[in-house]
Amino acid sequence: TFLRGWQKTDERGIVSFATIYPGWYRGRTTHIHFKIFLDDSSTMTGQLFFPDALSDQIFATVPPYAERAGKRDTSNARDGIARRAGPLAQAALREAADAYQALLVVAVKSG
Repeated sequence: TFLRGWQKTDERGIVSFATIYPGWYRGRTTHIHFKIFLDDSSTMTGQLFFPDALSDQIFATVPPYAERAGKRDTSNARDGIARRAGPLAQAALREAADAYQALLVVAVKSG
């Protein structure tokens, strides 16, 4: 399926990957799903969210997002999953020359 993949963490549990800015679909705010596999049978599923102001700017000014028919209908505050996840599930962003760098720290307690 579209934009699926997997990465392995380094010895410190850190993973880094490049992707595109996610689009939106009806009823959900802008987000990326992720899954952490602790072992063969233990997983943790989560979502990474983006600031509404940045999403609004990108969707209004950057092709091909700006060319899409319709408008994003759900902000972070209106998305029940984003609301329950809280502000710590929102990416910390840094603007680079031709991209954004997003950071999310995920702590998992096993056992």
